[in-house]
Amino acid sequence: MVEAQIKAAIMAGCDIIYDIVQRIVPIGQHGYQIQAEKTKTVFRTKRVLLATGAFTHNTNLLPKQYILDMETIGITVLLVNLSFLIT
Repeated sequence: MVEAQIKAAIMAGCDIIYDIVQRIVPIGQHGYQIQAEKTKTVFRTKRVLLATGAFTHNTNLLPKQYILDMETIGITVLLVNLSFLIT
C-alpha cells in the first residue's frame, strides 16, 4: 500500500525525500523551509505533507494549535497466516 501511495504522489508531482525532517519554518506567503536531519539539506516548498503516523507528537513539527488529541501506547501486534492448517 505504501508503494502505491508513493507512486500516486510522484504521479501527482510530489518529490519524495527519504530523510528525517528536523524543522519546518513558515516563510510568509511563500511556503515553508524544511531542514533535513541526515543530509543537512534545506528545502523550500509551497506545501508540506507530514506522514509521521504514531510519531506525530514526538517530532514537534506541528504547531500547538494542530496537535492531535490522541494517546499513543506501546503494543505488539502479531499477524499469523494459518491457512496451511485448513485442509
